[in-house]
Amino acid sequence: MEPWLGERYGNPASLHAFGQAARDATEVAREQLASLLGARPAELVFTASGTEANNAVLLGRAWDGNLEGHLVVSAIEHPSVWKAALALQEAGMEVSWVEPDRQGRTVAEEVLGEVREDTRLVCLMLANNEVGTLQPVTEVGEGCRERGVPVLCDAVQAIGKVPVSTANLKVDYLSVGAHKFYGPLGGAALWIRKGAKYEPFLKGGSQERQRRAGTVNVPAVIGLGADIVTGLTATVASLGNIGPGFGAIGPMESFGSLSSLSKLLFIFAMWVGRLEVMTVLVLLHPEVIRTALR
Repeated sequence: MEPWLGERYGNPASLHAFGQAARDATEVAREQLASLLGARPAELVFTASGTEANNAVLLGRAWDGNLEGHLVVSAIEHPSVWKAALALQEAGMEVSWVEPDRQGRTVAEEVLGEVREDTRLVCLMLANNEVGTLQPVTEVGEGCRERGVPVLCDAVQAIGKVPVSTANLKVDYLSVGAHKFYGPLGGAALWIRKGAKYEPFLKGGSQERQRRAGTVNVPAVIGLGADIVTGLTATVASLGNIGPGFGAIGPMESFGSLSSLSKLLFIFAMWVGRLEVMTVLVLLHPEVIRTALR
């Protein structure tokens, strides 16, 4: 990122050499992100945050002033989704809020049960930002596609922790943020399925194929792409942070010294966070405990 913060300061929308160099670099980042998501590069729109991406889809539903119709929103969405939906509700649009079960998981059948003929959008995140529960996005996506209803999936918390495939999820819009997988703040994107209806939320220039006005944050976008190549290894290694009682995995140099089998065993044990699991693995594979104690 550093060169793009100084001597390589071109605007990718400009025709001069500085601008075209920046454009080429952002297109490389777009291809890197598309590869991660199993998407077409042209389907990706760079944004300043996951919040902007989510708002662009939700508020774009009513940009023309048409508040008729209906939204279905899970009650455990990120504020960038539920507050935008609430604003539409207060303006006159109908919203059905679907509560989760006792495990913090939204039930697919309950979401689909709220879908009506006039439903304009369903919102269901992939991984909850508070408790980490994975939501049944694929089941909801399949059901909504059969009904001809588009789905917005906030995948910001999931990228780098679980595989994310736009094809498998069966959604129409998907938001990602680089800072959740060791990338820079301000690097984010919205995936829009080819053929999905989308009305740009920001009005202005013709950047991002006329889908997001405003100068692209070149350093953040390049950092997002570079992190996909180099940073996800660190994200996987840090999965130990979510296991209670064991803390972080520790310095990457210690983790890197393990064999491939030991790495997998260690990540599994730290992720599960259970003492009995760790004990069994230590007995079977002493390398695990040596790294944990460093």
